[in-house]
Amino acid sequence: MSFRAFVVFALLTLQPNAPLPALRVVTLEDLAAHYQAYESNEIIVAGIVIVGPESSFMAVPTSRVGSQEEMWVQMQDALARHPGPLEAEYLRRMKLQGLVTAILRGRFHGSDHRSFGHQNCCRFEIDITSVLSVG
Repeated sequence: MSFRAFVVFALLTLQPNAPLPALRVVTLEDLAAHYQAYESNEIIVAGIVIVGPESSFMAVPTSRVGSQEEMWVQMQDALARHPGPLEAEYLRRMKLQGLVTAILRGRFHGSDHRSFGHQNCCRFEIDITSVLSVG
């Protein structure tokens, strides 16, 4: 079992009522390499959300050595106003800032240039529709 598969499995087992995803988990490397295939689709990603005062994003490794892109991470307003237990825990950890390990389901968008997030910091964006796990 790969390390990523182990992390996803471990995070899902930590949540007693976490629904098993109907979609397959898309690796961040696959998103960077083939983002057009996922455009406007709902996907599941697992990773570490880096939270700062004006941003929340995931680092997306690329095939180029020492290179990465960023994916802007945001939650739909309606979900943030009426969160379930996992969404509420995710939002609580976001307020603390720092690093939040999570499995997220959401609508994906990508671009050839930086056009998402604070001051167009990111080439990719995921609009969270549900939080499947927070670790």
